[in-house]
This record gives sequence, structure tokens and C-alpha cells, in this order.
Amino acid sequence: MSEDREFKEEEQLSAVLSEMPETVDSDMVRLNDGLFGELAEALPEELSDATEEETIPSCGPLSKKERKELARLNEVKLTLRRMLLQMLLPAGLLMWDELIFHIYVNKGVHDSSVWYIALFAAAFGFLYAIPTGFLRDKAAKRVNTVFVFLVTFWFIIQTFYQKIFNNYLTVSVMGNAGDAKEFWKEGVRSLWSRAPLVVLLLLPIAFWIVLRKLGFRHGTVGRKCFIIPALGVMITMSVAFAFLNGAKARESGRRNVFFKEWQSDRGVRENGILVGLCQDLYRSATYHPDDIGEIVIDAELPEIPTLAAPTPELNKPMTPEPTLAPNHTPTPTPTPVDRSPHTLNIDFATLAANEKNTAIKTIHEYMASTTPVNKNEYTGMFKGYNVVMLTCETFSPLAVSRELTPTLYKLVHSGFYFDNFYTPYWITSTSDGEYTACTGLLPDTQKSGSFSRSSKNKMSCCLGHIFHGMGYATYAFHNHDADYYDRNKSHPNMGYTFIAKYRGLKVTDQFPESDVEMMQLSIPMYINEDHFLAYYMTMSGHMSYNWDNAMAKKHKNEVSKLPYSDDAKCYIAGNIELENAVRYLIDELEKAGKLENTLIVLSGDHYAYGLPEEARNEIAGHKIEEEFELYKNHLVIWNPSIEQQTVHKAACSLDIMPTVLNLLGIEYDSRLYMGTDIFSDTLGLVQFKDNSFITDYVRYNANNGKALWLNGAEDWDSETQKKYIESYKTIVRNKFNISRAMLNNNYYATVDSYLWWMHPEQGIPESMQ
Repeated sequence: MSEDREFKEEEQLSAVLSEMPETVDSDMVRLNDGLFGELAEALPEELSDATEEETIPSCGPLSKKERKELARLNEVKLTLRRMLLQMLLPAGLLMWDELIFHIYVNKGVHDSSVWYIALFAAAFGFLYAIPTGFLRDKAAKRVNTVFVFLVTFWFIIQTFYQKIFNNYLTVSVMGNAGDAKEFWKEGVRSLWSRAPLVVLLLLPIAFWIVLRKLGFRHGTVGRKCFIIPALGVMITMSVAFAFLNGAKARESGRRNVFFKEWQSDRGVRENGILVGLCQDLYRSATYHPDDIGEIVIDAELPEIPTLAAPTPELNKPMTPEPTLAPNHTPTPTPTPVDRSPHTLNIDFATLAANEKNTAIKTIHEYMASTTPVNKNEYTGMFKGYNVVMLTCETFSPLAVSRELTPTLYKLVHSGFYFDNFYTPYWITSTSDGEYTACTGLLPDTQKSGSFSRSSKNKMSCCLGHIFHGMGYATYAFHNHDADYYDRNKSHPNMGYTFIAKYRGLKVTDQFPESDVEMMQLSIPMYINEDHFLAYYMTMSGHMSYNWDNAMAKKHKNEVSKLPYSDDAKCYIAGNIELENAVRYLIDELEKAGKLENTLIVLSGDHYAYGLPEEARNEIAGHKIEEEFELYKNHLVIWNPSIEQQTVHKAACSLDIMPTVLNLLGIEYDSRLYMGTDIFSDTLGLVQFKDNSFITDYVRYNANNGKALWLNGAEDWDSETQKKYIESYKTIVRNKFNISRAMLNNNYYATVDSYLWWMHPEQGIPESMQ
């Protein structure tokens, strides 16, 4: 056996020696002096695939043993060259794409995210080099070519998606790819507007083509040398994880986002596109409804120091407006004011004690520990009224002006004027914004399509079911495709008769569709009902904001003389159609004698992300601050009887549902919603998908840990401020995790039997009769 092995080694050696010169060349001499010191000098020779070597005068014939040793050293040299190239090329490609994208899109040159992104990109490159090191030249060329093109394509797709939606494309969002078919023109425009970035992202393809033309050969590294790229992976990942476990990463929440509560927007911005893809794939593969994240039961609101500024105006006793009953007879608000809690007869503690499902048990415990919201002087102010609720596509303060949209201006500024209201932006744009307003719950920020997914649950606590249980006719209308975002499933599931394009609403086939047409076709369906709830998801304000937009064309003459860019003019034109639709609605209600006993509630779904930043600033007349001001919006709660009063309390679209329930005097359990009645004595809270938040006393940016203190809170001592921030961090995290758990575990089904409106045989509570 040993003789056969020696014979084979001798045969292999003879083959190597036959290709070697009889004399020692300069490379070999230098190799003996220091192999690793000459690798950099040798790399260009490998890249050009040079085969000829300069020789120096012969030092005499070599012995067989010396020639064998030199052959082995030369083989090591070539293997190391190949290995370094195979490590550096993919690592360089990924670092280039990640850093160029980050610097261009996030303008992040000096932030710490650059180091995380570079380390993770290098680690992915080294990891890729391990399996490809075993491939032969032809196979390796094919695999590397596919790799280069796929990586480039993915980054360009992210460029397109991020520009349009100001978010990152995830695997779960790709499930809604068919819903984005109208945006291909906007995609072309977005790529054109980011042409420099696209060109930079295409450079690796050009570089790879040049390497191929120069005759670059991959070669096989072999089994032993995979240790070096593996070591590279270990080193880069160890450094990155060391940073993630540092004090700064813990304090800023970066560590928590990476390891526990992944948020695609912030996570990608801080760690890179590739980490985002891996996190998304991992969480999709390991998803389980029982995994609800960290919940702190009995989380307490922080105590407000007595030295703070006066309580925000809304929380002071206010002179109550007259309560208008359906017969229009003014009735003074009862005295004393009922300030009992908004609760139903649900014993959450007992439910928790008897529950076996871990997630549902935790939700019950959370509900049991939550302090209910109290009734107030506005409770029942519009008892027995009809309600028309609108979620308006891309509605924002930029759409409201006294001259061009006088009806919207009137609704915003007369009656209740909410000057501290926000519409946070989530991950499924319109659908998530609509979900928040319609359910009083936060959307899942780790997985897209919350509204679509809710269609498989019992959504007993939505307005449609509640009003239907009160004997109201309940309708939901949308002037775009009925199955877009699965509204044909989610909206009937909320208790509405759902009517939309291709589902009973015969609007003109154009994009975007007309809100006026929707009103003309829909109002006759309910206007003669004794009591009705009509919900609208409008469409006319939708991007793209150019003259191909049907609503922009329709109102071009009305905006043509405005001193703005075409983008800005087209955005305003689309909202003139909304203006006309709302005016038509009010006129028809008045003609039917229903306006006086109808409450109109109007809000937006998200900020105008489809409008270029320059155009937004142009209309606003100043540069809009992007941390919080960008999401500031109007909330309309209007009836002609309401006298103007300003509401300073911090609030958001999450609060719409419980606020409407309180104004109509409906008996409900405030613990079942993550939002709160804006008119209650509960402190205001606005929370964003990255865990930033606004209260009546602070604006806290979770990305950098900076806090802007308000209303006298700047005078609190540092320890009090720190406790306040930490308390609200917990509250915000709880609300996100509980909302997600309620969605993933069909929570309302567990309390359905306690909801009077779901059981007509129980009758309407006496307090509402």
C-alpha cells in the first residue's frame, strides 16, 4: 500500500517538474526569501494570466528534492493568490454596493452605521468565498457572474422601491408585488432621478466584465484554504457583534432591533440591505404566533413633576359645547360629568388564569394591568348621530388652503382643530395607515400586510360591527380595485357592506379614480337610511404626480398659475378632486336633512411620500423637518354645531377609533385598543415604527437617543427625564408587541362573547338608549 502511494506521489511530482524550468527563476528566489511579502506583487500577474516569467542567471541544476519543495511552494503561492482574490472580490462588491447605497440614500457618511454595514458586507463576501473556492474555473465563472448580476439587480430594485415608498423592500412585501403594478412609470422616474446611484451600482458589473476580458481565471482553492475566509467571517462578525453589545448600541436600541424586535426600515438603515434580507428570511421561516416579543406587565406611566408646565390645554376643564340630539334640540352636558372608566364586564385576570395559550394568556394579563380610559365632558356629545368616516389617500397639510380647497380648510379649522396630530408611516403604506385608523391597533412592523392578515380573524371591535349591532346600516366604499390589498376580504370582515370598483361601484376606468364619482354613486345607497355609518377610502390624491395623472389633468387649469413645480401642482390638483368630493358629500347631506345629525371624521393614510422632497418644501414654504414634522397632519372631526376650539394634545391616527366611540357615547372597553380617546385625561402619545415617540412633554428620536423637552419638562432634573424616557420606551414597545400578538393570535375571538354588539339578543346598554 505504501509503495503504491509513493508511486502515485512520484508520478504527480514528475508531472509538476516537467512543467518547471531547470533553473531557479526570480519568483522562486523571492518566494524563499518571503512568500507572503511578495503576494501583492504577484497579484497583477495572476490577473493578467501571465505565463511568461523573467529569469535570472542560473544558479546551477536543482536536486530532485529542491525542485519538489519549490513546486509545493509555488502551488501554495498560486492557491493563496486565488484565495485572496476570491475573498476580496465578493467582499469588495458587497461593501461597494452597501456603502454607496447607504451614503447616497441615507446621507450617512459620518454615522456609526457605516462601520456596521461595512463589517457585515465583508462578512457576507468572505462567507460566499468558502463554497465557491471548491468550484472549477468554468463553474466558478458562471456562479460569480450570476452573483454579481443578482446582487446589483437587488440593490437597484431597492433603489427604486425606497425612492417611491421611502421604505425597503422585504420578502413579505414582495407578496404584494401585484398590487404595485400601477407604479412602473413611477419606478422609471425614480430610477432616472437616482441615475448617479444606479450608475455607481452598475460599476461592479463593468468591472467583472473587464476581468473576464483580461482572462481572469478562478481556479480551485481546495479544502484546506477555506479556513482563511472562514476566519475572515469570524473576525468581522465578532467585531460587529462586539459593537452591537456595546453600551451605545444598547442605549440607542440598535441591539434590541437587531436581535429581538426587527424593524425593516431602521434595521436596514443601520445594518445594510443584506442583513435586512437575511433577517426577513429568518423571521419568515421561524415565525410563530406565540413569539410576541418582550412584554412588561404592569408598566406604569411616569409621574409628572409638580414643577412641570401647566397641563396641556385639552386636559383642563373646558366650557362644554351643547350636546345635539338627533332631533337637533340643544341639551346641556349633564352635571356632574361622568368620569367612570370606559370598560365592559370583562375579567381579564380570570381569563388569563384559565388560558393555556401562552400568547393569549400574556395579552389577557396585559389587558388586566392596563388602566382604562375615563369618560369625560365630551362623552356622548354626538349620541345617536350618523357617521361618515374618510381615510384620504396622501392627505396632508400641503393639500389644504383657503383659496383652492376651502371646504377642507373649513373642516380642519372650524370645530375641533387638532394642532398636534400625526399620521405615522408604517411598512405597507396606505394599507397600514388605513388599518390603524380603522382598528385602533398598531400594524405589525416586522411583517407586511396587517390588514390583509386580519381578514382571517374576528375583528369584532371595528366600527362596522359596533354600529351594525346598534342597528345602523354600515357601508364601506373604495373607488379602486376591490381586491387591492385584499380589501374585498378585510373590509367585509370589519362588519361593512363593501362596495368598490369591480364590486358594485361603476367608476370610470382611469388612474387615479375620481372621488367625486365615488360620492355620486355611493351616497344614494345610504342617505335615506334612518341611521348609517359610511366609510370611505379615497383615491384621487394618489401618485404619480405628473400630467399623466387623471386627476391632475382634470384640474390642470385650476393649478396652472401656481408658482410651483409640476410635481407640486399635480399633487394639489389631485386633492382639489377630494375637495369637490367632500363638498358634494356635505351638500347631499344637507339636501337630505341629515347634515345636522351627522359627524364627519376625516384623516390621511400617510404623508406625501410620492411627492419629491423639493416639492413638499416648496408648498410648505420651508424645509420640512423629517424626524417628526414630516408626519404631522390634520384630523377632521366636524359637525356644523361645533364651535372652534384648539386641541393641543399629542395624538395620532391610532386614537381615531376610541375618540369616535367616546363622542357617540358608545359603551366599549378602552383596554381593547392601543389608541386612546383624545378628549380623555390620558396623556397624549404618538409612536412611530422605529420606536420614536411624541408625548405632551417630549419628542424622542429612538435612532439617535435625542430628546426635545416640551411644556416645562426641560426644567426637570436629568434623573426624572431619564425615567420618563425609559417608561415610555416600555409603553411603546408593549403597544407594538401586544398589537402584533392580537393580530397573530385572533385575540378578539377570545373576548367576543363579552361584546354586547356582537350579540343582538343582549340588547343595547341602557346608558345608550
